[in-house]
Amino acid sequence: MDLHYRSASDLIAALRAGTLRSVELLDALLARIDEVDDGINAFVTIDRDGARSAADDGGRTVLRRPRAPAMPPWRDCARPAR
Repeated sequence: MDLHYRSASDLIAALRAGTLRSVELLDALLARIDEVDDGINAFVTIDRDGARSAADDGGRTVLRRPRAPAMPPWRDCARPAR
């Protein structure tokens, strides 16, 4: 099964068990974004360097927490004018 179809719970369990490395997950998800984002334009900016740095860190931030909070991709967008 492709990594992008697995649940977040499964991915975190695999990271914690050591059967999946954070760099592998990052590469798979960035490849999927490259594959489909031209058609849907879900992302304005992708911080590949920042993501790579976090993945190279071994994903320790995610592995330390019992549950990592999900950050919506629109969190950095300006609010629309009223």
